[in-house]
Amino acid sequence: MLARVICGEGIPDFYAKQAIGLNPTCVSEFLDPLLKPFFKHFNVCIDMEDRGYAKDENGDYIISDC
Repeated sequence: MLARVICGEGIPDFYAKQAIGLNPTCVSEFLDPLLKPFFKHFNVCIDMEDRGYAKDENGDYIISDC
């Protein structure tokens, strides 16, 4: 939902994608919609898709953008 992000280095790509799962969340899939105004106001748990960051060939965000 809000936390769709793999950004950084050092962790294998396949493990990172497995760890966040198919439907990543910040708190929970039930609370995230209720807390979205709070997240937005305090600039936490931001969906990086909305930021327009560049991605590499694996679909991961470029470290310099993060």
